[in-house]
Amino acid sequence: MSNKKRLWIVILIVALGIAVLVACGGQSPDTPTPIPPTATSAAPPTPSASERMELGMGYHEQGELAKAVAEFQQAIELDPDFVEAHYNLGLAHADRGEFDAAITEYEKALQLAPDLAEAHNGLGNVYFDTNRLDQAIARYTEAVQLDPDFADPYFNLGHVYLSLDRHAEALTAYLEADRLRPGDSETLHNIGVAYIKQGMVAEASAAWEQAIRIDPEFAETRYTLGLAYNDLQRYGEAITQLNEALSLDPERSMAYKHLGVAYYATGEDDKCIAAFETYLGLHPDDPNRDTMEAAIAELEQAAVATVGEYRNAEGGYGLLYPGDLYYAEEGTWSAFTSSQAAANAVFDYATEDVIKESPVGMFDAIPLAELAQDLGLDESDSPEEFLQTLATSLDAETSELGSGSISGFPGAVAEISGSIGETAYRGMLVVIIVEDRVITGSALALPEQWDDFSYIFGNMLTSIAFFKQ
Repeated sequence: MSNKKRLWIVILIVALGIAVLVACGGQSPDTPTPIPPTATSAAPPTPSASERMELGMGYHEQGELAKAVAEFQQAIELDPDFVEAHYNLGLAHADRGEFDAAITEYEKALQLAPDLAEAHNGLGNVYFDTNRLDQAIARYTEAVQLDPDFADPYFNLGHVYLSLDRHAEALTAYLEADRLRPGDSETLHNIGVAYIKQGMVAEASAAWEQAIRIDPEFAETRYTLGLAYNDLQRYGEAITQLNEALSLDPERSMAYKHLGVAYYATGEDDKCIAAFETYLGLHPDDPNRDTMEAAIAELEQAAVATVGEYRNAEGGYGLLYPGDLYYAEEGTWSAFTSSQAAANAVFDYATEDVIKESPVGMFDAIPLAELAQDLGLDESDSPEEFLQTLATSLDAETSELGSGSISGFPGAVAEISGSIGETAYRGMLVVIIVEDRVITGSALALPEQWDDFSYIFGNMLTSIAFFKQ
């Protein structure tokens, strides 16, 4: 691991040439006898130790490490106690992967200057690169004790703690590096990593957003931010970041998988299919292959199926539904299932008989004030509170509760399970607060039929739109 910021130790030497003129008094000098000059060439001056070191630093900066090593060694031959030359020789050896030689030179520098924090940090880097993590921690800790304002060892401590899954300590170290060296995109990226390792997705996103503002071409950060946005159900923003990551780094093929997830959530079926197919072409052995292929098959089937458009004028909502479903409505209430008779039976409160025959999806629109009063809630309560209370009133168990924007309005979605009479079911419950009304959606199916119907109901929910009554 190289230093976070190269610390070049430089000694500037100003050589002063002094010409001394001597005037002799007394008698007049003899007339000189001309002597033909002998042609000689002046020998080039021998470079000093400092000049050798500066040459080595120049070679190092240009990536010519062998030449840098040679110059630093020449400097040390001229001045064996040249601390800076030993340090920079250690740095060059480390960059060449010559770790034993690097340790030797760093230790020589510390013999001459025990308080040189940079050499402790350099030793820490070598120990990290050779997986001697306890020794790395000790050296980095010594460096920050000697120089509390030195950001590099804090940054490097963060790396060690992350590798040891000591995520809270890693975060503390990175935050200190950021305090000492603000505005560094790499530090902010690693702060985000330390947060995400602790399940703090919102905090990680904030750090990555800041990193991108500083360095818009940081592909790794755009990729991780896209994953975080997917986790936060901010799918549109996830799509933007993942596409940017691919634009900056076309080899980052994992982005296609997560793009597929985001496109699926936003109902962009063609793009979802293309993303999953591209990903599976590059990663045919992915353990989630079956899930992605099932999603592709479902979307392709939905694309060729006849799609119906339903509009409930009284409830002020509309949606798309597969052509092989039938629907019935009663005022603001609508039901969708596999036969007309079953759809009609929903309104006879024969739901148990209906789900024995086939899954059913239902929607309704209820004035916000009315539903709040019925459930004992305030109109200002969140969609999650409405959903949870509604589920309790239906004796349904909830899981996988999520919230966010649904077609531009605040909403909540949860998996539900329970029984109607003697019939067990699985399904989904949805609450969307649309100004002064609440749109509810529910889907019920026999447990063995739910996985297939959940795709259908999810697509219907994705297509929902609202209009004035």
